[in-house]
Amino acid sequence: MKIRPCAEFRADFPDDQIWDDDNNVVQFGGRNIAEALGTILQGQGYEVLSLEEHPEHGWDFVVGLNAGELLFEISFGGETWHLSTSGQSIDRWPKPSDYAELLIALDAEMRKDGRFSDIGWRRENWQGKNIAPTPHPVDA
Repeated sequence: MKIRPCAEFRADFPDDQIWDDDNNVVQFGGRNIAEALGTILQGQGYEVLSLEEHPEHGWDFVVGLNAGELLFEISFGGETWHLSTSGQSIDRWPKPSDYAELLIALDAEMRKDGRFSDIGWRRENWQGKNIAPTPHPVDA
């Protein structure tokens, strides 16, 4: 089973990037988006761990998923936000369908939340070309 683990979307949140007096970035934007996604997942019964800033790409948080953990990375790509997930290969999860269920639930909740729009999913990171409306499983 293969799923689309990467999303591209628009988000209507206040800009939370912080600049110093010399116009240098002190904190990258997207923390509020990462927190909102974490809250959505917690509401679905998932354990959300460690929110951290990574200047190379934005914000990360970890979601506990049965016997493993899934890393969520949030970054800004100029016009849209990008979410990618990583961890063990889906084929090595004890129940690969759990990974798909988590992303399908996240997609559904993002669509209900008026702050997220134009949501699309890819099999590859945000540089991939083929975008689909859902993360639902696809054939090899």
